[in-house]
Amino acid sequence: MPVSTLNRLSIIFSALGLFVAGYLTLSHFQAKDVFCGGTSSCEDVLNSPAAKIGGIPTAAFGLAAYVVLLLLAFLRTTKVGAEFSKLSKVGFAISAVGFLTSVGLIYYALATIGAQCYWCMASAFLMTVLFALHAAMVKADAPEEPDKAGMPLAVGGAMLAIAASFIMLNVDAGKAPPSGTRITGVTEAQKRLYIPAAARMKGDENAKITVVEYMDVNCPPCRLAAPMVEELIASYGGKVRLGIKHAPQPIPGHETSPNAASLLTVAESKGKFWELYDLMMDPKNETTVKSKEGLKALGKEVGLTEAEVNKGVDTPDEFVMNTLSQDLDQFMSLNPPGTPLFLIVADGKDLRHVGPGQLGKVLESAEYADLLK
Repeated sequence: MPVSTLNRLSIIFSALGLFVAGYLTLSHFQAKDVFCGGTSSCEDVLNSPAAKIGGIPTAAFGLAAYVVLLLLAFLRTTKVGAEFSKLSKVGFAISAVGFLTSVGLIYYALATIGAQCYWCMASAFLMTVLFALHAAMVKADAPEEPDKAGMPLAVGGAMLAIAASFIMLNVDAGKAPPSGTRITGVTEAQKRLYIPAAARMKGDENAKITVVEYMDVNCPPCRLAAPMVEELIASYGGKVRLGIKHAPQPIPGHETSPNAASLLTVAESKGKFWELYDLMMDPKNETTVKSKEGLKALGKEVGLTEAEVNKGVDTPDEFVMNTLSQDLDQFMSLNPPGTPLFLIVADGKDLRHVGPGQLGKVLESAEYADLLK
């Protein structure tokens, strides 16, 4: 393939990348939801810690990379020989960094968040293609004359990408408002059955809104959401409280989740639930909670006796088993998509359950305004 054709392809794919990264960046700064095919997966990824670097949206770094790659492609249309080759090598270095970064971010989203952003995947694909094109240009012989036809292609591609990004901002995100799943016909007395015991509650007992989280200690999205949820609850100044219920999942990597839940139940009976919960959810203990010995060590750290620790991890009694069974049965009755699941129990309102990416927006909706005054 002629090297001029490779460069024209790099113009096209850089312009497409400019559109994708530009749309994500503009959406962030204008606080708009992105179009995500009717799911909240994009929102979950774009609200994760990986979505920002030093307070700057990760998409903005991608935008900068695509702008530079497009500029280099335009300059190559005017260059020949060694100058063309030099610009190709610069583009290769930038696209290589972009490619490796994209692979890392996609892996993080899948392995840690358990979700995926289709726009991020599109950007990763475009950067991969650009990496391959630049690798091919570095190996190919430089052109002997400028590519005059490539100049208008680069300018036109940049203009179309920028225009498309702004147009996309005005497109409906294509998903239902973040209302979660509404559960109707539940009486106020029945609602109270969803609220955990006081030892598993955090916040003002007079709060009119209770957020009940069904969680699994070994669930990466649960661990990721924990600090953000506590910060969100605290931001309401006592008008919203948080409760925890157990939903250990029988999947690979979660083998100690039932043991962790039963140990937390024992700690709850000793008034040490939140101490142990905070220890278990501390990022430094992510590996510790994956072994029984690690769980026992954390139990002893909060002051549980050896007998209490063994009871929680190895030989839970009938009370502990019944407590966990009730939590899990309730969780399954909600037809959950997975953990974490947040159930909003509010005075005079229908029950709702939402995912972590929806919780803040649902609480901010007009339906709960009267309870947050």
